[in-house]
Amino acid sequence: MAKQILMLLLVMALAGGNRAGEGTIEQVMPVAPVDGGMWDGEFWSPSGTKIVFFSGGQLTICDTLGRSRSVAKVNLLPRGLVWSSEDELLVYLRDYGNGDTVSHRLTAINVTSGEMRVVEQYRYSKQQKSSEAQRTFRGPMKSVEGVAYYYRVNSGAQNAILWPPNSKMQLGQVHELRTGKDGLYLAALDASDSSMISHKPYKPYLTLPLRLSPDRSHIMFGGTIVRLADDRLIVLDTLSQLKPFPPGTQGCGFGSESFSPVGPEVIFRLTCDNGHDYALDRLGIFNYLTFQLSLLDTTLTTSAPFEPAFSPDGRRISFVARGVLYLAVRRQL
Repeated sequence: MAKQILMLLLVMALAGGNRAGEGTIEQVMPVAPVDGGMWDGEFWSPSGTKIVFFSGGQLTICDTLGRSRSVAKVNLLPRGLVWSSEDELLVYLRDYGNGDTVSHRLTAINVTSGEMRVVEQYRYSKQQKSSEAQRTFRGPMKSVEGVAYYYRVNSGAQNAILWPPNSKMQLGQVHELRTGKDGLYLAALDASDSSMISHKPYKPYLTLPLRLSPDRSHIMFGGTIVRLADDRLIVLDTLSQLKPFPPGTQGCGFGSESFSPVGPEVIFRLTCDNGHDYALDRLGIFNYLTFQLSLLDTTLTTSAPFEPAFSPDGRRISFVARGVLYLAVRRQL
């Protein structure tokens, strides 16, 4: 393992070193094993000083030096997770259990005290569809403004709920992306207003999740970046920098894409395969203004790496490789 980490560090440093103004990788550190796969949600706390993950049945927090501590015992891997504040997580847990009932819970967890509180919960028979349940919830999610919320659904009708309950924001001040046949909208959660941010009708072919850049100038979905001002497309898997394909592979695709919180960059997992029994997974960063592409590692292959995410300041990267959480530090030039 130590040899692999050293090789990864060297390769990442070399890969980043030929890019002007984007910073090289100066350190890579393993943190701890993670349970199962990851989830749809956030890793970094709002301040960027903490990362959340699950290890050995424990909800675990680590700092930017890789030092970790257990917060609470959680037997179920999350289906979704957001930071509602620097000290609290809102987590969606689903339990199939051993009986005839499926249980869904939306739980608030204090990362300082370990206190857990059920916010919403519903159950239904395994013979039923979840859509048949009278009362459900959808989420948790983060608004464009960075506010945590979820939808409470009763008999098909849904109402947006901000979290925490004492949030100073009002539903009319909190927005999400909504697609329509005539374009893409930034809409208030209470439907009090909406503004069209693109005239392109994305809904017929949109691949979720849809992501919006922090400056609201670009969206990204399924390996495609769109400049909203003129609907210019950047299709990542057609970039000339990716060719020729790595030896033994026939094509490449993108996954786990996310925007940098501070600049015109996206981070992603690039998977190249031969269509049968060989695949090569790598991390990459792409600047969609300069079109600079950098692949950050080439030594980790099958089942690695996954779920890359920038820290709020853009200087650190978290990712999972071969069941272990890693942190990489970028040196700013």
